[in-house]
Amino acid sequence: MGGFFKIYREIFQHEIFKDELGFRLFMLIMGNAVYEKEGIEHKGMHLQRGQWVRSYRRLASDLERKEGRGYKKPSISTIKRVVDRLIKSHLVTISETDNGTLFTVVNYEKYQGVTGDTETVSGTVSGSLEERYRNKTKKDKKDKEEIYDDDADLWKELGSDSWGQEPTPQQKYENEIKSYFFEKAKFEKLDLSNNDYRLLGQFWEKSISIDRIKEVIDHSVRTLARNGEKLNSLVYIARIIEKEEKKKQARKHQQIVPFKQSKPKQQQKPSTPVPMAFREAKEQQPEPKASPQALAEFERLKQELLEKTRRAGTAQ
Repeated sequence: MGGFFKIYREIFQHEIFKDELGFRLFMLIMGNAVYEKEGIEHKGMHLQRGQWVRSYRRLASDLERKEGRGYKKPSISTIKRVVDRLIKSHLVTISETDNGTLFTVVNYEKYQGVTGDTETVSGTVSGSLEERYRNKTKKDKKDKEEIYDDDADLWKELGSDSWGQEPTPQQKYENEIKSYFFEKAKFEKLDLSNNDYRLLGQFWEKSISIDRIKEVIDHSVRTLARNGEKLNSLVYIARIIEKEEKKKQARKHQQIVPFKQSKPKQQQKPSTPVPMAFREAKEQQPEPKASPQALAEFERLKQELLEKTRRAGTAQ
């Protein structure tokens, strides 16, 4: 590809310049983006001005660098993390196509803006940004730091000035899981789905450790590989973790029936010992006998009862 492209000088004051791989990738996208106003046709699709289509595998080759006596390519997961940072900084947007990833430079016209139908081949970009920059440098060329601080508002239009901010603990958590998932599952899609990102947030909220999620990913990859399948979503991981959580909850809330504790038997009070002389005197006493009058009365009552019983039987 011949020709040239323009770049705003203040990019060297932007945080992206401190990120070696991020800066190289952004320059690669800028340098290969379509310049023609009407766009071009590429492999059956129309690329508009400021767009470029490229696969992640080819980007790995594009970003190869010399290291020692050899050359080293960045991994696909590393490139995807850098692309994520470019997106969050509002420098590019991406979409998935059959031919690869479609990169679109945000505010490409402000980088490559022209006045009328003519182009100016100069050290700065032409158009509105060039005029604003020229006006600022006229104020006081000696105070460069003040000029750069004032120009920060221009870069806020081109991209976020938060490139170098330290990621939050949740972002580090999600990025590590995401990178491991891409590596182990050999994920070939452009990015995780919105549902997968939602699941990452749920893992964080439930305080599920990264090591545990990695174990489940490894187990899932091996299990699916036996059936000739691939792990293509975190939904599979979430289901396994959910089942484990339910089992834990079931064990936790399992009702344990306590043993019935029998009431202790009340100890009987020891009886007062009976004196030996009293027991011997009681044993020697003769058994009482009924008097003749009592025996006669008992016989009379017995006869009356028998008579009443006989009469009752005759009446029936």
